[in-house]
Amino acid sequence: MNRNKNLDYLKIIAIFAVIMTHVDVAGLLKVEFFSKSWIMAVIINNMCRFCVPVFFMITGAILYSKKDYNPLNNIKRFITAFIFWELVYRLTNIPYQHYLGLPVSTVGEVLKDIFKGNTKYHLYFIYIISLIYITSPIVKSIIHRLTKKEFENIIIFWLIVNAVLPCIFWIYPFSLHYSNIRGLIWNNMYAPIGYAMIGYYINRYKEQFNLEKGKKFLIRGWVGMVVFAIGLSYLKGEPVNVTIESTNIFLLLESMGVFIIGLNYKFEENEKLQNLINKCKIDITKLSNNVFGIYLSHVIFVDCFDRYNYTYMSVMPILKPLALLLQVIMVFILSNLICKLIRKTSIADYVL
Repeated sequence: MNRNKNLDYLKIIAIFAVIMTHVDVAGLLKVEFFSKSWIMAVIINNMCRFCVPVFFMITGAILYSKKDYNPLNNIKRFITAFIFWELVYRLTNIPYQHYLGLPVSTVGEVLKDIFKGNTKYHLYFIYIISLIYITSPIVKSIIHRLTKKEFENIIIFWLIVNAVLPCIFWIYPFSLHYSNIRGLIWNNMYAPIGYAMIGYYINRYKEQFNLEKGKKFLIRGWVGMVVFAIGLSYLKGEPVNVTIESTNIFLLLESMGVFIIGLNYKFEENEKLQNLINKCKIDITKLSNNVFGIYLSHVIFVDCFDRYNYTYMSVMPILKPLALLLQVIMVFILSNLICKLIRKTSIADYVL
């Protein structure tokens, strides 16, 4: 199967959005509720929340299109990557423990803590992506036998359960009486498989999804995410992160919009973009191959900025958007540098 360069560009856009959300949240937690800085941070955060769903959609588009592959090879890499990076985060936390005057955890305490499930927050992605790979032979065998109409019916059912109902069950009075149902829908592990199936569907029937349709989805998703997040926070009198942490109709629209635009946009024909890429000597294929490693490593630098209070929220209000962008670029570059260094070692295939 020929490599789809548009998916490479999409992966890079998605990882940049991941870093943006994590840097933005670090600042969001430091400002007063419903201040101008808080509203700005919520808007930016919600506009970037397509990142992880788009990764699932890219995975589905690639994985479900392959004829012969062994998912166990990827699962082994995910396991070794998880162990390696969790230990890295534990080690990089030691200087901060010293800085706070806290006792350093022993090896036994660390292992006990890990087995309790207390791992670095962003590593949950490995659990979910592993699930997509583990179930891929079954999912692929099913969807390849479906007619287009049958495939669409499955997606519609998934959409109702995972995108529409969560919005309803979060709104008063449903939130009081149907919390268990909401939890079953919200905390499921099958939602990412649905995103993967949608990614495969859009890629398979790409002629139905042009650039204009992608833009409409994206704009509606963005507006819905921002209004829903700020509106619910205002009604409840406290920050409500439910729309930026979970599947809902607005996140689905936002993610589909980015994915459709990414599949259709002619990146290679954009002269300004290509001139910038050439000027910066960026190899898109190599950078795309580093995206998983950038995801795993970037929180090291996000934590460093946050712990020592060197975040974008430290500057005057008018400069905060620029400071946020610069901080995200710095984290991106440093994380990619880490990946390049690891690529020179024998462990690269196991941890990146």
